[in-house]
Amino acid sequence: MSTITLIHKTDEYVQEAAAGENLLDIIQELEISGFNAPCGGQGTCGKCRIVHKEGILNPITDQEKSQLDSPDIAKGIRMACRCIIQENSPVTLYIPEAASSRIQASSALLMGKHNPRFQVQHISIESGSLENQKSTLSKVLSIIETADISPSQESIYPVVTPASLHALAPPVHSADSSGDKSTDTWHVLLDKSELIEIQNRETIYAGCAADIGTTTIVIHLINLADGTVLGTWSGMNEQKRYGADVISRIQYSMEQKENTGKLQKVIVNQIDNAVNYLLSTVSLEAPQLKVVTIAGNTTMLHFLTGCETSGIAASPFIPVFTDFLTFSGADLGFSSIPHAKVELLPSIAAYVGADISAGISVTDLLNKTSPTLFLDIGTNGEMALGYSGSAICCSTAAGPAFEGANIRYGMGGVTGAIDSVRLEKGKIVYTTIGNTPPAGICGSGIIDAAALLISSEAADYTGRIAAKDDIKVPWIVEFDGLPALLLADADETENGVPIVFTQKDLREVQLAKAAVAGGIMTLLKERNLSIADITHVYLAGGFGSYINPESAGIIGLLPGNLSEKTETAGNTSGEGAVRMLLDRNELDNLKMVQFHCSYIELSARADFQQFYIEEMYFGDY
Repeated sequence: MSTITLIHKTDEYVQEAAAGENLLDIIQELEISGFNAPCGGQGTCGKCRIVHKEGILNPITDQEKSQLDSPDIAKGIRMACRCIIQENSPVTLYIPEAASSRIQASSALLMGKHNPRFQVQHISIESGSLENQKSTLSKVLSIIETADISPSQESIYPVVTPASLHALAPPVHSADSSGDKSTDTWHVLLDKSELIEIQNRETIYAGCAADIGTTTIVIHLINLADGTVLGTWSGMNEQKRYGADVISRIQYSMEQKENTGKLQKVIVNQIDNAVNYLLSTVSLEAPQLKVVTIAGNTTMLHFLTGCETSGIAASPFIPVFTDFLTFSGADLGFSSIPHAKVELLPSIAAYVGADISAGISVTDLLNKTSPTLFLDIGTNGEMALGYSGSAICCSTAAGPAFEGANIRYGMGGVTGAIDSVRLEKGKIVYTTIGNTPPAGICGSGIIDAAALLISSEAADYTGRIAAKDDIKVPWIVEFDGLPALLLADADETENGVPIVFTQKDLREVQLAKAAVAGGIMTLLKERNLSIADITHVYLAGGFGSYINPESAGIIGLLPGNLSEKTETAGNTSGEGAVRMLLDRNELDNLKMVQFHCSYIELSARADFQQFYIEEMYFGDY
């Protein structure tokens, strides 16, 4: 056995490990926050980096030499997935601190615009007496005015929670000796026709609306009485240490029976901690949080509930559930809010989840009078085409290139990432998140870099970058024997290593953009429409909110002239969760989306394969 010491920020983790154990497995077992392994340990992304300080590990591998720069190797940087523990060899390692993330959390949040689902009412009732022995609950209900409880209709009965009955149990005042009657004041929380709570003191009731994305998580804490946002938390999904995309995580979950439970524990703990933090910032207690609504893709919701995902992984792609589901916090393992109601928004199919159902509802896609496209582009490219009361949808395996994985200097949308690139007076001009020296390039910058190569004709329609000697511009250089786009010189970057966008990187973008564009063309064919028939495009999600539509049009991610019709819609998944929390009609809206939206499976369609091949090219051809 060997003692492994891992230092991350100010924390020190000490673990005994046997010879032959993989370092990435150890880090995953320790659940170290912020650690990233996009390819799930396949050795293809080069992102699971650690700094080897002391002790003996296996010699550096050829895979590491191909993924890491020489200056980094000289500093002791290794890929955790390629490091093997040696016999009787204590090792000390540093885990680099993750940069802060740029996450799209904003949405309209419906303040003052919703048809309220929750009502807080303050009522006064006369105390009991020998002359009036009517029950306290009957008196409360006779005063409550809601659309769902009508005192004149005796056949309509409310749903009442046991906790509410318990609050009414203490003895009430009786008439005093003078015969005067006293009154009791009660504060009542209603969820449509459900009487959630009765208190004899005024209090704030809150709910949370959460968007669980594959890459990021956003949670809003909201006052149920008036819909105001009390606070927002966002962070990277801690499951990323098991893979950047849902396929990598599903594969991990299938390797060993207990791995599904590990993935559930990671996401439940992260949400639990985030909710606790939000409550603490406004001095609320856990019992004041009544409901948590959650949107996310189908796989994320399966991991949250601890359900097996093997059915999602292989044809015919059958999930355990796509329905609207309700749990208690305790059911799912939330230790801080065990009594809160947790509601999962409904999905459409294995690869078109509740995040897309929410987006279709938020953009009112079914009620458009002309063909309208909804796109949520990430590791999967989910999309829907709708108008006149119906919609069709599909999902394409865009891969993790747009998230920065499989890109040589790719990274997430964090501080130091190049997020825009343009050519200005013959020179490369870029911006970085946080205005810090560049450390890599994120999705929006990747799209810009590819568009720059195409628009400047430094790369042709096949995606081949011209050789340095052929184009004779200072920003085309040679990297690993092939031409590449020089984004930042060594003296500009965070670690003194030039940042380039390589020929292989451009090929990764080609594969990803062809999948998305091929999906769009397949939907159009299914409805006998052309690109010209599309009147509007909604671009949603974290990645979609930051890309330049013009660049997306240049590379054909948005084929034809769709970029000219594109509107950034923001975090529609998160907004859908907010609507579910605040609007009494939203569940009905989501059920309508489920009923009127049909799913097309692309993997078995020859026309999609043909479109995919055609859309691999850039520009007009």
